[in-house]
Amino acid sequence: MRSLRIKNFKCFENKEIKFSKLTVLAGGNGAGKSTVIQAFLLLAQSFDRKDFENIPKIIYLNDYYCELGSSKRLRNYEANEDTIEFTFTDELERAIDIITIDDKNDLNVLKILNPEEIAAITNSDASNALNFVAYFDFIGADRFGPKSFHHTDSNFSRINVGKFGEYTALILNNHGLKALSTVKGDLLTNVNMWLSEIFGYVKINTDFIEEANVAMLKVQNHPLGKYESPMNMPYGVSYLLPIIVSCLVRQIPKSELFEDYKSHTEENEMVIIENPEAHLHPSAQSKLGYFLAKMSNHVQIIIETHSEHIINGIRLATLESEIDHNEISINFFEANDKKLQPNITNIKIDIFSDLTDWPKGFFDQQEKDIRKLIDERKKSHGNQSSSK
Repeated sequence: MRSLRIKNFKCFENKEIKFSKLTVLAGGNGAGKSTVIQAFLLLAQSFDRKDFENIPKIIYLNDYYCELGSSKRLRNYEANEDTIEFTFTDELERAIDIITIDDKNDLNVLKILNPEEIAAITNSDASNALNFVAYFDFIGADRFGPKSFHHTDSNFSRINVGKFGEYTALILNNHGLKALSTVKGDLLTNVNMWLSEIFGYVKINTDFIEEANVAMLKVQNHPLGKYESPMNMPYGVSYLLPIIVSCLVRQIPKSELFEDYKSHTEENEMVIIENPEAHLHPSAQSKLGYFLAKMSNHVQIIIETHSEHIINGIRLATLESEIDHNEISINFFEANDKKLQPNITNIKIDIFSDLTDWPKGFFDQQEKDIRKLIDERKKSHGNQSSSK
């Protein structure tokens, strides 16, 4: 999936957003980043999770992935039409338009006006822009911290860690010993390798209590130590673990994961992550950015972040040829004082891992703070000198 055009939805009157293998959404609060993510979430919670080829006739506004309230509050204030439209375009510039309108009998949904047209495009392989919904995963900013156990729902999760990370232990228990197709070793071995790369020595494992339908995590913080409750693990591990598992489990052949697997010629997997940097030290954030860049060779990743350390880790990965610099997009969102619709600057990374643009407000707060500190010190020093 290479671009999304949003028309008449919330803060967007008509705007196209570009995507790459790894896409960063950055910018101030309330600038439209979450609205872009919600366009994906609406589809993910409206398609049948096990039969994504069946095109829905309605979009559910309030379900597992997001709750947007009444349809009456979603149309852009400056819109001249009654419809809300989303246009998804794949890497071959093949587009799929989803045109919706209010359902006057149910304000919790939007009616899709052209489901037959969408079905014709997807069934004929005329575009693969919507294929991401098949194995889509969304990891929210409010994911769970350390917990001793999680109740499970394998009918929902399949290979989804869940927006809270609540199915992470279940996925590791079900698939932890299955080999990855892209690197040596099984899922659990690679998860532990990356945890140790980012945090120092950390090793996790799982238990499953069938009678209670509960999956449990246990952690080892030292090579000579015993496995302990997750309550004793570094806090950031709980926030990072779902991200690592979600990216790595998608590197197991689907035929090994699902008995009902049907091969598709143009599969496209997507993981969206809000605030991946939560509860992480700056050095861990940088290493996570490096990990995400490396993983985006195998799964399309979209992250919403306020961390320059994440971006620096991504830049380092391009410099070390872990991913082609052309496969990274950074979309910087700025609120527009004169118009409801935000401005979006698409920033690329060049061959030297430098950013092609650095708009005002883009991760420049540290520089501003340092400049202000210097100015205030000069003022203070000047006042002290004049008083002598």
